Amino acid sequence: MEKSKNSNNLVYKVFLGVIGLALLCGLSFYGGIHYQKGKQPTATAQTATAGGAGGGFGGRFGGQRPNFGSVTAVSPTSITIQSSIDGSSKTFSIDSSTLITNSGQSATIADVQTGSNVVIRTSSSTSTTASAILINPSFGSGASNPANSGTSTN
Repeated sequence: MEKSKNSNNLVYKVFLGVIGLALLCGLSFYGGIHYQKGKQPTATAQTATAGGAGGGFGGRFGGQRPNFGSVTAVSPTSITIQSSIDGSSKTFSIDSSTLITNSGQSATIADVQTGSNVVIRTSSSTSTTASAILINPSFGSGASNPANSGTSTN
């Protein structure tokens, strides 16, 4: 009888230890989540840095998904590219507020040539007006075509 009582007592202690450990882990996780929430920048701080140097589309392209492609047609009021991602053709209107750069230097629409690799940024995902056109963009790795940046030509 004594052995059975000791066995039950041991099982009870192990059970309480497991419950205590699970409770400690849960509370630690909960505390970590709340600590991290307090360390994240506010929306205004993220907006202030959106145009600066940073990773992903948010830093380099103002938070909008850029359009990568090769120019198939260009005029003073529009530009058409063939997407290097999916091969589709997209036309964007150009206005006086469209910022145009060539390898990081200020440029004009006259500098855009058929066949040039470009990145076009719009003010929203549904807009067809180009807010910025980057001619011969550099992505730091030497790859001018992001769709092929992981492939080798050797």
